[in-house]
Amino acid sequence: MVKRALPYYAPALLLTVLVLFLSGGLAPGLLDPFNLSRLLASALPMVFLAAGQTLVVLSGGIDLSLGSLLTFTLVVMVVLFDGVAVGVGLLAGLVAGLIGGAINGVAVAYLRLQPLVATFATGFLFGGLALWVLPRPGGTVPPGLRELLDPPWAPLIPYLLLLGVWVYLRRRPWGVLLYATGGQAGAAYANGVPVARVRVLSYMGAGLLAAFGALFLLVETGTGDPLVGQPMLLGSITAVVLGGTRLSGGTGGLEGSILGALLLVLFRNLVFFLGVPSDLQVLAEGLVVLLALATSGYVLRRGA
Repeated sequence: MVKRALPYYAPALLLTVLVLFLSGGLAPGLLDPFNLSRLLASALPMVFLAAGQTLVVLSGGIDLSLGSLLTFTLVVMVVLFDGVAVGVGLLAGLVAGLIGGAINGVAVAYLRLQPLVATFATGFLFGGLALWVLPRPGGTVPPGLRELLDPPWAPLIPYLLLLGVWVYLRRRPWGVLLYATGGQAGAAYANGVPVARVRVLSYMGAGLLAAFGALFLLVETGTGDPLVGQPMLLGSITAVVLGGTRLSGGTGGLEGSILGALLLVLFRNLVFFLGVPSDLQVLAEGLVVLLALATSGYVLRRGA
């Protein structure tokens, strides 16, 4: 009898479904199609940030600047919305994300700086630029863009596009090179894999996805905040690990990180529904995340 291993994201999928139904039991209205649609919309910034972090982790790195880069692209967009066409503001934000990712990629892949050190430093750079562009919260999102996710089916579109692009790229040569680079960079380089170029592209992809996360955050909040992204950094890394991607690189994928991000958002809702005092919510979240990480690691080791 052939033993079939569970998919790497099986623990995250199981926990997400479990927490969803627990939350639904405490607040039955949560499972209504409209409320589920709002839940999916509110999770989009974290989903795209975690997806970007996953690309970097799969290549064998990590990006501690991603929250600040999200903030920088967000303020670029919201400031330009006041003076130029919406499309120009969006394009400028996406280009800013790509450039920020390229700076990180060059620092890690060509200047040979440690990813932790390089991206920690660029995090200050992007955070400072964000405060320079928008010193205090403000700006508005045009009404047409603000209503982008209002139809109940609309939040599903970004999820399907993200998964579709990922499934396509993973099967292309770039996807193979990404996993090879993160798995064993030395062996990959010896076999002709352009390791440095793959790493730069992974950081650029992360920057682009962070910019999309900024766009969805603007749609959700309707205004800009020069400090909004930094607190999301730890959540993006937690979502990656919860989703089954190993921080050592070369194993995992975006499917798991999407589930990990949804699990984080659902758990925060569950803590709220349980009436946990606000001063204990961070402690409760930390304990459950540790438990989830331990469970995920145990199941993955059993399945290996």
